[in-house]
Amino acid sequence: MPVSGSPRPGGFLLPPLLLLLVAGLVFTGACAKRAMIHCLPNSFHALDKEDIGWKILRLEILLAEDPAEVKHAASFFDLALLHAHYNNPNPDYARSLLMFDRYLSISSRSGRSDEARYVRSLLQKMAGMEEELARLRTDSDRERADRRAEAEALQRLNARLIKENEELTVEKKNLTEAIEQLKLLEQSLEKKRLGH
Repeated sequence: MPVSGSPRPGGFLLPPLLLLLVAGLVFTGACAKRAMIHCLPNSFHALDKEDIGWKILRLEILLAEDPAEVKHAASFFDLALLHAHYNNPNPDYARSLLMFDRYLSISSRSGRSDEARYVRSLLQKMAGMEEELARLRTDSDRERADRRAEAEALQRLNARLIKENEELTVEKKNLTEAIEQLKLLEQSLEKKRLGH
């Protein structure tokens, strides 16, 4: 047991360890990159489907009433994100790209410009994929319409052939009956000729 006035065992290591711990936290915190998009509970990331439309409308009205773009750079950024929001029932990626372009033209070197460029590049890829999907759907619809027209034409041809077949069957039956009658007539004539 230590006597008063004498150092405690391990007591001399505590201040340097605390200093090392604080320095480590400072240095690692200084080197850490910040997240691309902050998700705060009071931000537009937490909006419901119904709130997104109203928020877009409010920001669009604000920008229409006061067209000084430099003053509303953050509004362009927010509008861009809202138009492409995952919870937006009617996303408008083209409008979102336009808002990002306007934001970047005003604030090309701001703190959020990297974030805007990143999300904009993703939206461009999505817009390209949507265009490709629309083209494929159009092609598919066109092919489906062509196949439907071909099927209808084949059904009409089939109906015509069935009708012609029925007519030929009736004609064959009539001819068979006529041949039978002619055979009977020939036999009758042969009997008369042999009988006289």
